[in-house]
Amino acid sequence: PSRSDSWPEWMGVETAARYLDVSPQRLRKLVAAGSIPHVQEGPGCRVFFGRADLDRWMRAGAA
Repeated sequence: PSRSDSWPEWMGVETAARYLDVSPQRLRKLVAAGSIPHVQEGPGCRVFFGRADLDRWMRAGAA
């Protein structure tokens, strides 16, 4: 089993930050900079992260 098996397919900021082992503030900065894959319906809306996207991002060495 891979590291991600026990994590949800889609995560909010707090859960994704734990998954990536970064602070929520750091994750928000990455979102603001457009440096991490995420989904947001519009300005001020909640941000979501796909587990598969985060896995690819980490494999690419961006973490």
